[in-house]
Amino acid sequence: MRPYRPSITVLGVILTVMALVLGACNLPAPQEPTVPGTSPVGPPAASPAAGSGAIGGRIWNDVCSPLADNPAPPGCVAGDAAGGARGNGILEAGEAGIGGVRASLGAGVCPSIVPLGSSISAGDGTYALTGLVAGTYCVAVDPAGQDVLTMLGGIWTLPAGGDPGGVASVTMTLGEGEIRGDVNFGWDYTDAAATAAPPPPSDTPVPSAETPTPTTTLAPTATTSATDPRTTLGQPDWRDAFDTGGNWPLYADSHVRFEVSSGSLAMTAFNADYWDGWMLTYPVITDLYLEMSATPGDCSGQDRYGLVFRSSNSPQGYVGYMFSASCDGRYSLRSWDGEEYTSLIAWTTSDRITAGPNHANRLGVWAQGNRITLYVNGNQVGEVHDTTHTGGMFGVLVGAVSTPSFTVRVDEIAYWTLP
Repeated sequence: MRPYRPSITVLGVILTVMALVLGACNLPAPQEPTVPGTSPVGPPAASPAAGSGAIGGRIWNDVCSPLADNPAPPGCVAGDAAGGARGNGILEAGEAGIGGVRASLGAGVCPSIVPLGSSISAGDGTYALTGLVAGTYCVAVDPAGQDVLTMLGGIWTLPAGGDPGGVASVTMTLGEGEIRGDVNFGWDYTDAAATAAPPPPSDTPVPSAETPTPTTTLAPTATTSATDPRTTLGQPDWRDAFDTGGNWPLYADSHVRFEVSSGSLAMTAFNADYWDGWMLTYPVITDLYLEMSATPGDCSGQDRYGLVFRSSNSPQGYVGYMFSASCDGRYSLRSWDGEEYTSLIAWTTSDRITAGPNHANRLGVWAQGNRITLYVNGNQVGEVHDTTHTGGMFGVLVGAVSTPSFTVRVDEIAYWTLP
């Protein structure tokens, strides 16, 4: 990952809900990096319709490095009758996204002659086409018709078929409110000069102390709320029990991995380096109650997991709020401005959190106007007033401080829109 601001993985309503996804142990501890680790979702295009559906995915460099004694090593497949090789069409850890690529949306099956809009991929290659009503759409990428990035010589490895070096397209049929975050495009650069085309990711976060900035806040409260929002709000407006991964831009890199298996979302932070990896999804919501049910695996100290909300794109990258719970029974609320964190509620111990590994916790955020109220297992644990971020996407985060390959399983995430 390049030391920067968060990137995004696109997703499913998302969410792409996708990638999005982006960094705290008791002081004195190593300072947190000010740079979120991984990616969330690419900048949304102008809505081609007034619906709530979305299509997103990632445009990535499908790397193939043939060897003299092995023309098709891992990551490659046989390419042509002459014995060449190409990328295998599988998005794998370490393969970088390609930013600045235009993905176009058209009405009907491919090739479409009715343009509806487009989205430029973010630095990690993610794109998002939002505001879609139920119907059939064509998503296409033309390597020769780019106005932001000129794609150098190469071939498509995903989707399969069609002209390997021409327009790549996928026909998608969406139901009402459906979100698909898995419409990916793999591009294998075959021109040696193209190796410098996609900016190389950096695996080194930038360590730096958090720098609080003035903000109007209320002290966190230790009181228990009289009511559990989940029981008072009724049925959620959207809920994902992770029967599939279609709502999210699942990905893996050198820091984190997000995958759906056995009916849950597994989030793994590979390195105990204070790096927060996150993944975002649509829709964009201003006022909502957002909740996740999650169970950490082997962990200790300030290994953490949580929710990202009101996350939006900015000149500094994706910004937003992060509500986290730690293995040792603490919680925090931070604001990320694309360059540094501001602590709105410092890491605070709460007996409402069931501490330790293999214990489930339900984390909730009530964001309405400038009031942000935090809940753990249906109990209010803190509240602030802040106007830094007023609306945006939402998602999940994971970070390891003490335990390499720290894994958290999310069984459910849901939201309720607030008036």
